[in-house]
Formats: sequence, structure tokens, C-alpha cells
Amino acid sequence: MAEEEQVKWDRVRQNARAVNASPPEWPAHVAPISQSGLALLGLDAKHRLYWDGEPVEVGKPLVLTWWQSGLALVVALRTALGAWVTYSEYACRVGGKFALLAVCPQ
Repeated sequence: MAEEEQVKWDRVRQNARAVNASPPEWPAHVAPISQSGLALLGLDAKHRLYWDGEPVEVGKPLVLTWWQSGLALVVALRTALGAWVTYSEYACRVGGKFALLAVCPQ
């Protein structure tokens, strides 16, 4: 490829944002992508999106506050307790090998 035909990536990166005004509902720091800036978008073999060689992450991590974590723990423990009580009631009625971990009233 001749020298003049090669892409000048530094120039593409400098002009990645369009000079047009952003829509009013967009955050102030967000600008549209210019026509030449589209060259910085890419896909890998599994069709994951990349911007200038970096993966584009579209998800937000789930971060719980301390009380949400505590509530989740209480719900999990109560669910496990409810399942064990239900199992015990069934195992006591059926008996045999199912009553191994059950607490049956005498």
C-alpha cells in the first residue's frame, strides 16, 4: 500500500467527534461521532463491539448497599429454612430413607 493511501489513525482519533451540536437531551459531555470517527468502531469474531481497540461495555455492574446485602441474606436464609421445614413435613409422612435429615415430632 502506498504511503498516501494508509489511514492516519492519529488524525482519525483527533476528529472522532462531529462538529455538529448534540441533541439537547444528551449529556453535555457526549458528542455525535464524525464520519471518520466511525473507522474507530470494530467487531471481533464473536461480534463484540470495540471502540479504538477497547471493548465497549454496555452493562452496569450490580452493586448492593449494605442493607440490600443484609436483606438478601435474610431472604436466602428464610427461603432455606422454609424449604427444610417443607422437606421435614414430607419426610416425616413418607419415612424411610427420606427422613434422614428431617426433624419429626415423636
